Amino acid sequence: MLDSAGKPSYMSEHQRHWHLGNLVTYGFERLETKCDLKRNEPSDPMSIDHVFPALSVDDLEKQENLLNQLHSKILPALKSQITSLLLALDPPSILKDPEQKLHLILKTQGELHYSLDQLEAAIDIVCPEPTIISNRNDDHHRRGLKSYRLHQLRARDKVLSSILPEMFEIASELIQQMRLTSGKPVDDYDINFFKNRLDICILPATDWIQSTIDRLKASDFDMVKYHWKLDIINMGSLLEDIIRNLDPSTAENRERPQKYVRDPVIQLAKLVIPIFKLSRIFFKKLSKRGLNNERLPVFTEMCSNQIECLVKCAAEVSDDLLQLTVHLDFANRDRGVVTSLEFIELATTLKARFESPLLLVVLYIIPFIPDNESLNVQNYYRNWCLTWNNQMSLAIHNFECAAKSLNSNL
Repeated sequence: MLDSAGKPSYMSEHQRHWHLGNLVTYGFERLETKCDLKRNEPSDPMSIDHVFPALSVDDLEKQENLLNQLHSKILPALKSQITSLLLALDPPSILKDPEQKLHLILKTQGELHYSLDQLEAAIDIVCPEPTIISNRNDDHHRRGLKSYRLHQLRARDKVLSSILPEMFEIASELIQQMRLTSGKPVDDYDINFFKNRLDICILPATDWIQSTIDRLKASDFDMVKYHWKLDIINMGSLLEDIIRNLDPSTAENRERPQKYVRDPVIQLAKLVIPIFKLSRIFFKKLSKRGLNNERLPVFTEMCSNQIECLVKCAAEVSDDLLQLTVHLDFANRDRGVVTSLEFIELATTLKARFESPLLLVVLYIIPFIPDNESLNVQNYYRNWCLTWNNQMSLAIHNFECAAKSLNSNL
């Protein structure tokens, strides 16, 4: 016996939509496979070094246009489609009107396929595999096509390709768990369990897409400052530890760090504070408290190697400062554990860390700061860099002299 829709009357309400549900789960499986294949695809033997020299001016313009499309159209569309998918995969809404919602999900899946194909094609043209060399010395004029930026874009695309498969897998399981397919439910978990898992997966995906859009639109110097944030925080924490360790009121039962009790260590710790402060000030001045407020050009004349030098500087300085605190901790435990030469070598290394970054700021950043009628901003920053460098040199000198004089007592 058939009902008015031509379907057997004994079929349950859920069974009436199995065909659509099967198509939806198959669609998610295809999307998952697409991302997995992209993530695991073999690298093209042609490196970026071989591709760039062969590009004509027209080719470079095409690549720049594709970069613009990535952050203005392709990635925003992908983010919007993933958000739409999340809204469509609302169990109460689906169960209330399965046919309409399943058709909507199928439509969104088709849009996702198209966007992912566009993304893959654009990435392959803009930054062909393998973009291993992120620090080219000859791409000053490449603007958004500098190897450092392309290396970052390719890396971020790989991360996205690793996030999406799980999202599609859980979405498929959610449909199956609602008994809208001919397959058996995945397990005994309720529908809300899968919906919560899906929510947890989709948020990182959309956040990652948005941050990729922001990076593509970012200036060369913004790319640098993205990597400084955590290291600036770490420098502040290390400085606070040293100050606490010099405080006589520090509780004896603190697990770590222990307060400084040996006189030579106390002397060195006091002299290391200006070094820590000046190190942190350098990066803070050039980021949120200083150059961040000036109208800098999007692209500088720095090559990728120079951009990478600035990027790595904060992490290297933070590591050196951490090593200084470790030396102080060890020297505080017993005499002879750390020599004065080890302190001096570390201080010398730290001073050298700033030489190239400081020069790059003076040569490639400050000259492009627009002056205003009331203040010569460029001169202000040049004078600030000069003063900072003199103060850091003096702080390092005082520390090294103290370390030498305390050699026999350390």
